[in-house]
Amino acid sequence: MNKILHKLFTNNNKVYVPLRCRMANQMFEYAMARSVALETGGTPVLYKYDENDLLLDCFELCPEFEYAPDSYHSALNVIGKKLQVASVKANETNAQRYAREKRDKYWLALFGIFHCEVGYTKVPIWLMKHRNVHCFGWFQAEDYFKAHESTIRKELTFKREIREKCKPLVEEIEKCESVCLHIRLGDYLDPKYAVFKVCDKTYYGNAVAYIRERKPDAKFYVFTDSPDVFMKEYNIPNTTLIPESYSGQESMYLGTKCKNHIMSNSSYSWWMQYLGKNDGQIVVAPKRWFNEDQIVEGLYMKHWVLM
Repeated sequence: MNKILHKLFTNNNKVYVPLRCRMANQMFEYAMARSVALETGGTPVLYKYDENDLLLDCFELCPEFEYAPDSYHSALNVIGKKLQVASVKANETNAQRYAREKRDKYWLALFGIFHCEVGYTKVPIWLMKHRNVHCFGWFQAEDYFKAHESTIRKELTFKREIREKCKPLVEEIEKCESVCLHIRLGDYLDPKYAVFKVCDKTYYGNAVAYIRERKPDAKFYVFTDSPDVFMKEYNIPNTTLIPESYSGQESMYLGTKCKNHIMSNSSYSWWMQYLGKNDGQIVVAPKRWFNEDQIVEGLYMKHWVLM
């Protein structure tokens, strides 16, 4: 145990961030690790936290980046999961939790730890230089990496093999007033995830009408994890369903090539519109991200049209 703790806290100047959930969340995690590493002069390291492996092999990540699934990181998992449990207090609102996490960050930083489960909290970089840094949270906010936007965009460039496979459909998408219409159903249909069920048929109908009014030649490309449900229950004319033969990585790349976006409350949506940023882009997003008192500091972008 002493050897493990020595290895974790010895001054070797690395920024450790756990892999939580799948591809789009891992993109936030990478962006966080990379940005903090740029600020501290360290090396970004992602490590296995749950059942999910690294899913970012489709991107041109920085050469210094490390993926470390080796067993000693289980000690970091223990720390992170204990922080998660400790961050939930009975009868505490998200706003109160958010305020407490912002307050607690300074004493945690003394141990090289940054923890934020709710919203955006500025990282106290001045307390974390020239040492190992351990970051735990979701980091779903542009502010975590906005200062290094050009670097993050460059390193989240899709690799050539993705671009080549998608080339025929990309050429079609780029020739028209394309709209990425992302309808996440899948796990959101499960009652236990009711907190995420905010984008209903009325939302999508209004979003489509809004874009058609401003871009009469708009062509809608539907990205969904439940195509059968979409075809049966959604009545949106003149749409093209992205074939299931494309992987999740390939579909995200196709979404980034669209000129406009209708988002769901999903990190996958977030990255498609972010990496697809262009002049004259319309991005429609839901006013609410959760069906509860929400703290979304840094998640929403100024150019979004909220419905």
